[in-house]
Amino acid sequence: MSRNAETPRRGVLAVVSPASAFTAVVMYLFFDQKGWSATYIAFEAILVVTCVCLVLALINPRVFWWGPRVVAFIIFASYLGYLAYELLTQPFSVDSSPGAPSPMKAIVGFCLIGIPCLLYALAGRTFGSSAGEVDEAQLSTKDIRYRRIATAARWVFLAASLLVVVARVVRAVVE
Repeated sequence: MSRNAETPRRGVLAVVSPASAFTAVVMYLFFDQKGWSATYIAFEAILVVTCVCLVLALINPRVFWWGPRVVAFIIFASYLGYLAYELLTQPFSVDSSPGAPSPMKAIVGFCLIGIPCLLYALAGRTFGSSAGEVDEAQLSTKDIRYRRIATAARWVFLAASLLVVVARVVRAVVE
């Protein structure tokens, strides 16, 4: 039995693993042609780690149960970096074009994708640790810590959603 309560379906892994390998090879060829830098090496290393974890999880999900968790943590870290970059470099405005980067879009992406990836990386599930499965008295400190993180993540998501709604309403009233 896998240590992850939620596991990616085999069909999804069968599609994503070759796509990940193809991306890693193409980016290697691109960086090799353009010239390697520290940033390119780090990016290629992340692509290769992602690819290896996905392939191992496809080969044997019970033995390599940690593969999807590593990939989920990489996705979380990427969204966290994107959020930090946008908050530090872009002006905080709601009225940007649909394709333009903005801190608001980074917040929404972090809440919708980054936080669930963190929860999966920590506990192997996205919707709560042992919710309804065991008595409250039998919860470990890890389960209690996870529930606190999950609760905080839900509040962050709620606050960001409220911020988006308020910003849209204010923008509609101003126009």
